[in-house]
Amino acid sequence: MKKEDLEIILSEQLEEIKQIRKTQEYFKKTMESFAENIYNFEDLISDISIEPPAVNLDTIHQIVNQNMNSINHTIRNQPKEVIQEKRILFYPEGDGRNFLKQLVKWLIFASTAVLICYYALQFGFDTLKERIKYKRIYDYIFYEQNDKVKSYLEELKYDFENDSISKIRVKEIKEYKRIE
Repeated sequence: MKKEDLEIILSEQLEEIKQIRKTQEYFKKTMESFAENIYNFEDLISDISIEPPAVNLDTIHQIVNQNMNSINHTIRNQPKEVIQEKRILFYPEGDGRNFLKQLVKWLIFASTAVLICYYALQFGFDTLKERIKYKRIYDYIFYEQNDKVKSYLEELKYDFENDSISKIRVKEIKEYKRIE
């Protein structure tokens, strides 16, 4: 390399370094001015005193008083007592269809309940009558122990096998005979 080439390169490098230093100085000055502006702004802000405006409650008091007056007026002017009238009606005043539906429903329910009670009582009385009849026969056989009655019992034994109450009695008779 020639000396001239080196001088050219070095001079270019030197110019670039000078420009970089100038820009650095310019940035340094601008940063200092920004810092100074920030400190000045902080001083300005700290000097400002904010005072809230005075609260005006007169309008609020006025609105509250007006509403309280309207409430008092409403309370004074309450409706009069309602007199209740109680009546017994055989037929409804308004909806007749619904009444008839309810009436038919309750009539069906009541008649069904009466029939169930009637048949339950009838079955109970029949069962009680048969039980009394069987009890008399049973007592007569085992207390009298008559051969004639025992033969009669053997004849009835066949008839009793179909009856639930007599099945229990036949079992009792068999157990009693085993014990003897």
